Amino acid sequence: MKDRCLLSKKSYRSWTEIQKEHKDFLTSLGPLTPDEMIEYLKIEYGTTPPFKKSEILDFLHSDAEILATGSECSSNRQV
Repeated sequence: MKDRCLLSKKSYRSWTEIQKEHKDFLTSLGPLTPDEMIEYLKIEYGTTPPFKKSEILDFLHSDAEILATGSECSSNRQV
């Protein structure tokens, strides 16, 4: 399990740049539309997604650059 899930609106040139800033980086969701992002999280996390749809939509319309969970974040999928 990882410490947290994080959504960022920050623009990165590559996944290695993300990895330098976020050591546990596993995957990028972008660029996705809000509906595509929500659908991905439903598939990945089933009935326990790390963010509610309303949280994602509020975040996307806010000035905040990062939305992060405060608790552990684990997927239903096995790697």
